[in-house]
Amino acid sequence: MPLSKKVYRIKCVDEPCEKLAEAIGDRISLLGEYNIRIENNYIIIELYGYESDIKKAWFKIKSLLGVPAKGGKGLAGYRLDYFFRELGATFSPRILVEVLKRRGFVVETGEDASIIYTNAGREIVVDIARRIIELSNNIPKDVKGSSTRYYLVTLGVLTGVSIQELVDKAVELGHIRRDREGLRLAVEWVRGVEEFLKRLKLSNGI
Repeated sequence: MPLSKKVYRIKCVDEPCEKLAEAIGDRISLLGEYNIRIENNYIIIELYGYESDIKKAWFKIKSLLGVPAKGGKGLAGYRLDYFFRELGATFSPRILVEVLKRRGFVVETGEDASIIYTNAGREIVVDIARRIIELSNNIPKDVKGSSTRYYLVTLGVLTGVSIQELVDKAVELGHIRRDREGLRLAVEWVRGVEEFLKRLKLSNGI
């Protein structure tokens, strides 16, 4: 199979060129030879190798940048590990997916769990990610279990209600119970979020 060369130009819009170029290099470092340079607020990427490797590298770059995915769905692919590095923290992608869906966006996940595809803009995704991290840091120490955290953080992002208020209301609803170790979710977390939101809508507030 013959070797090929492709050259791509990417304009730096939301990120400094140096930071974006470093992220691109990390993403494609195992896929053939490449050269990256910065010129006049553009990143110039030269890819060398087999055509299949070049296609894989370009797909990874597009996923990193949030370029619309193929298929005519108007969805952009976002690599979550890039957001994690940018924001300096991690969280479960399941929370982000659930929040986006309940805000009316289309969300799909691929075979690679580190990528989500959505019609939400990058700024919206980043704002939600920041809020998820902020709320995750405010979870009381006596809250136990990943699903309990998913439930509380998801509701916190969607409702704007404080974590402590959510805990109190969830206990009242029977969604959260206290055992010997602390507060733990007593229902499946997605179903619990659905029920909580329905109750909130009916009562028009907590």
